[in-house]
Amino acid sequence: MKTFFKFGCLSMISLIVLAIFVSLSNESWGIQGTAELVRVVDGNTLEMKIDGEPKKIDLALIETPDLVSDDPYAQKAVQRLKKISDHGDYQLYYKANKGENGNYIGFVGVEGEVNLGMVQEGWAKVKVPKTGEWDEDTVQKFLNAQSKAKKAKKGIWKYDGYVKKDGYDKEVGIKAFEEEEAARERAEAKAKKAEEEKKKRPQMIEKQIKETLDSIKDQEKGKISSIHFEGTSGKKWGEPGNHLNVTVYVNEEFWASSSRGRKSSFVHVNGYKIEREIDQLGFLDKGTSVTNVIFRSDEVKDRLAVEKIGDGWKIKR
Repeated sequence: MKTFFKFGCLSMISLIVLAIFVSLSNESWGIQGTAELVRVVDGNTLEMKIDGEPKKIDLALIETPDLVSDDPYAQKAVQRLKKISDHGDYQLYYKANKGENGNYIGFVGVEGEVNLGMVQEGWAKVKVPKTGEWDEDTVQKFLNAQSKAKKAKKGIWKYDGYVKKDGYDKEVGIKAFEEEEAARERAEAKAKKAEEEKKKRPQMIEKQIKETLDSIKDQEKGKISSIHFEGTSGKKWGEPGNHLNVTVYVNEEFWASSSRGRKSSFVHVNGYKIEREIDQLGFLDKGTSVTNVIFRSDEVKDRLAVEKIGDGWKIKR
């Protein structure tokens, strides 16, 4: 059987077999056997099926908040342990002698990566039994991991005063949890609002374009009959790659009575005005650009000509 672990940041590369063993200086742990994970009891206890019987295994050298205390961080520790350990059958090495509470005591992982990982991620603190039976190098490795988690304010170390010498301050934990929940709700509300605004944005942009072009038409009353616009087919307003095409329909009577110079000036001034005022709306640099402003006669015969000839039809009279 093969086992692969990577618990530097508690991310599992691959887990086929989970080994539980306890390292005791100059002492054997006793019987070894294959065990199946039954459930996660709490943040530092697993229930395993050993020889067909369920047995509880306390994770050595660590302590997590007590579930019966209604401490919200106790449930978080359980959730983290489930992610690490709930992967099918495991090879279990356990201590023959039971602990004071009747449970077995052990390390989970080829070298106790789960125990150590809970400490590294800040969801457990180190608890060394007073018996002095633990290997000093192993204990020091756990203490070093705890020091780093504490310095980084991970998990249970995030809020000052929560971790105490003899356990955890539930009131501090509850307050911290409530603050986290409030922050999460604010973030969700902000994200929801942003998503709603994102959905409304195309309609808002289209409305702004229409209002801008209508204003230009009103400024040229008697000269411009209507202004039509459209974007790239299949694209939403504000979406990258969407280009704005504007068609200005000019009053035929005004056009027919204007000199060549007046016509040229009219086209130049209003074409520039359309591009400038659309640009001032502020969404062009986010995906939409004016690529074409065409001036055409508003006579029916010219519209029919447009249908036949296409965009090449422009007022030249």
